[in-house]
Amino acid sequence: MMSDLFNKTVLFGLGAITVTREKAEEIVDMMVKKGELSREDAQKVVNDFMEKGKKEKEILQDTIRTELNQILDQAALATKEDINRLEGKIDELKGMLESKM
Repeated sequence: MMSDLFNKTVLFGLGAITVTREKAEEIVDMMVKKGELSREDAQKVVNDFMEKGKKEKEILQDTIRTELNQILDQAALATKEDINRLEGKIDELKGMLESKM
C-alpha cells in the first residue's frame, strides 16, 4: 500500500523534480493526518521522494545537455577552443609582422 501511495505521489509529473524537502514533508504530513500513511513510514517516503526527484532532475539535465550539444554541433558555431586557436594564430602573425618592421 505504501509503495502504491508513494507512486501516486511521485506521479505529479515534473513536480518530483522541483519539490523541496519542506514541501515533500508537508505533503507527507497531510497524508499522515488523513491516515493514508503511518508516521513511521513518513520519513522514508520523504527520502524516497527526494531521491526520485534528484534522479529525475539529473536525467532531465543530461537530456537537455545532450540536446543542446546536438543543436550546437549542427549550428556549426565556433567553440571556445576554435576561438582560442584563432587568437593564438593572430598573436603569432602579429608577432611575425612586428618583427619585420
